[in-house]
Amino acid sequence: MAIMLCMISCLLIFSKKKILAFGLLGMYCLFIMNRSMSVPDTVPYAEFFTKLQSGNFISLDYYYFEPGFQAYTHLMKLIFREQLNFYFAAIVLTNVGLIMWTAGRYTGQRPDTFNFILLLTLYFAFFGYYYNAIVLRAGIAISLLLAAAAVLYKRKLTTKQLLLGIGLCLLAWTFHISSVVGVVALWIMRYSKKLTTSSYLLVWLIIFTLFFTGFSSWMLTSVSEYLIANVHLLEDTTFQKLLYYAEELLDIKYVLPYRVVFQVFAGLFLIFPPVRMSLLYYKWLNVYFFGLFVTALFCAVEQLARITDFFLVYSVFLFWAYFREVVRYRVPYFVLFVGVAFSQLIFVFRIINK
Repeated sequence: MAIMLCMISCLLIFSKKKILAFGLLGMYCLFIMNRSMSVPDTVPYAEFFTKLQSGNFISLDYYYFEPGFQAYTHLMKLIFREQLNFYFAAIVLTNVGLIMWTAGRYTGQRPDTFNFILLLTLYFAFFGYYYNAIVLRAGIAISLLLAAAAVLYKRKLTTKQLLLGIGLCLLAWTFHISSVVGVVALWIMRYSKKLTTSSYLLVWLIIFTLFFTGFSSWMLTSVSEYLIANVHLLEDTTFQKLLYYAEELLDIKYVLPYRVVFQVFAGLFLIFPPVRMSLLYYKWLNVYFFGLFVTALFCAVEQLARITDFFLVYSVFLFWAYFREVVRYRVPYFVLFVGVAFSQLIFVFRIINK
């Protein structure tokens, strides 16, 4: 079904009818809202929604989910009552709405049908299935931080823009505590500049070397005893949920996942865009390369590397900018776009079918 949706998405890129674009979004919603309970993490979220007494906010203390996500679920249950499938669909619409709003902030206008389908396809091929069907809280937090970045990246901000950006960051934190890491991406977006091609190649070569020499497993093995001995300092603090990631230090091993291989070579690919790009493209690229570097340092512990998605998610906008100028005019780039989308779907299936 996911492959079929990806194929339909690719074919509809050349459509100019908005009804088809919204129909495609509806199909993604149907696919995710009717997923099997065997999909990882679906059961806990389903049980949470089912047991929740809508409007009874005293229950915020009863569950380990962050308060923002609980409040969001309260609202969804007030609207949809006991309809679990509609709740799952609402999460998809929330994330897609934020992604499209973010794109509109960057371009200064709402995405037309072509850009809507192109961005929708890339989002679901890269992160959409994973963060709308499995890691729901982090998915909304990432979307909120992307929206915040679109507001705060400009050097001159009005008071309204500043408050909006900060509000989105705080809201993201109430959905998932790990979003504090993603704030670093906002700093890079705001202050980083375009580097020379040679500089990007040098950084890429360093990242490539770190990945393929197994530096991560050596480094983490060296420091894990110290970190584990002091991790108790997080207990009974706001950040105690990060203890989950610290426990993963007990399972250090040299791994080179398919996803990592794709992301590293995608970085090399993105250094050479087919047309002249704006400064914004290179700000996204700086965030992406930072995410690759951090992933190279922590890829020996899978769950620690996962938090780098707060940076790697910018690859969706990078590929969107890369392809939107050429994919409808040059057949080879359309074929390349299809290949990129399908290669990422393979990663999604590898996670879901562990």
